[in-house]
Amino acid sequence: MPSQPLTWDSGHWLPVAPIQNISAVFTPAALDALKADIVALAPQFPALVTLTDDECQLLQRVGAGRETFCDTAITGAATFPTVMPAYLSKTKWDKDELYFDQLGEVEVALAAQLQKVRDTRAVVGAERYRQARKFYKIVKTAKEDVVSLQSLYDTLSEQFEGQGGAVSRPRRRQTAEARSRRRNR
Repeated sequence: MPSQPLTWDSGHWLPVAPIQNISAVFTPAALDALKADIVALAPQFPALVTLTDDECQLLQRVGAGRETFCDTAITGAATFPTVMPAYLSKTKWDKDELYFDQLGEVEVALAAQLQKVRDTRAVVGAERYRQARKFYKIVKTAKEDVVSLQSLYDTLSEQFEGQGGAVSRPRRRQTAEARSRRRNR
């Protein structure tokens, strides 16, 4: 397995993201329309709730083990309808089962899009930080000749306080693959 390429940046080895720069922006109208479309999704749900933290704590979670339990129980109720008490509605239970499955499909679709938004935002955020660091390095050098930059430099340099100042460039750590190749020589 190839090791991830690294780059040296301000005293640290950082992974090099094999990602193209993103240069995009919403028009104000497009952003407003997108947010309105997202809000417009809610009325399409037959039922949608918002829980408080306390309410979330009170709910019994349905993980893989409990899903199997629920599936077995509903199959058992269908197989042995005479055991089903009158106070439990099989019709309502079937409806809950279907809506639970449907919400799962919706959750997967939304999660996929949300992950793309998060990933894209992370890439743009990394680009933003990389540009800010480059600008900081320019200000750091130029403040000697342009005295009015000192205040900006002081503010920007707060980001790096406590990081140890000048450090020697450490040797790049070997990957497990490289250590293995060396041992097998």
